Amino acid sequence: MPQGKAKTAATSGSQRRAPLTWIVSGLGLLVIAAAIVIVALDATDRATPPDLRVSQTGRTTTAGVTRVEIEVRNLGGQAASAVEVAGTTASGETGQVSLDYVAGRSHREATLAFPGDPGPVSVSVTGWTKP
Repeated sequence: MPQGKAKTAATSGSQRRAPLTWIVSGLGLLVIAAAIVIVALDATDRATPPDLRVSQTGRTTTAGVTRVEIEVRNLGGQAASAVEVAGTTASGETGQVSLDYVAGRSHREATLAFPGDPGPVSVSVTGWTKP
């Protein structure tokens, strides 16, 4: 009689684990499927060319020099190298900076310097090369 109870206890324990096994297996399948989708989307995203956008993020004046902090964002999937950024003041003064590399889907920061107070400064990306 004691052997019958042992079999019943073992059988009921394995029956309780069966739904938990299916739940964990299902979660594992979801994780694997999500990883495959992420890799596939990333692979197709890298085909987009560089899409460079520049914006001013700050401005300080110290010892008669105005520093205009800029941020260059690459919204494309491919990288850009030798990125040239120009800043032009209302009076026609220009400042330039070159960034070695801006990876796809990333950003880089730089600073343009102008003597005195140049007033409003417009900034733009003037060119880049493929790495």
